[in-house]
Amino acid sequence: SHGATGTLYAISERGAHWKAAKTAGIRFAAALAFYPGCTAANRNKLTPAVPLGIFIGADDDWTPPAPCAALIESAKSDGRAVEFFSTPGAYHGFDVPGAAVRVRIDVRNQANPALGRGVHVGGNDPAREAATRDVDSFIGKRLKQAPTPVAPPSRQ
Repeated sequence: SHGATGTLYAISERGAHWKAAKTAGIRFAAALAFYPGCTAANRNKLTPAVPLGIFIGADDDWTPPAPCAALIESAKSDGRAVEFFSTPGAYHGFDVPGAAVRVRIDVRNQANPALGRGVHVGGNDPAREAATRDVDSFIGKRLKQAPTPVAPPSRQ
């Protein structure tokens, strides 16, 4: 999730990271963020400069989905190519295969601060499979197919 939050900053149109990448000639076709923390991104009014897909469990209580949904809606209203993918019954780390759901008591609960400490983490096979399909679809819409190589003429 830290990498996902970093992704939001890296593609923010007004951000220093985006400007540095542009100056260096780095061009992103699209970005994917799995369960980012979107609260600060909203506060900083991040605007994605490239198509963005956010993937998050609907029941994530570590990085709650509501701020990410708000970020996506704001970007959509600005005409940005963004999509929000949220799966019911999925927690933080839903894409980790075979990881049993457990409670981490060492983490403050962001979704419900009244509960204090403890967030759910763990895999969810149906959510991971759905996210895999959605990633393929999202990226497929945005990346151009490589041209089919032309066979060299035969020497007969």
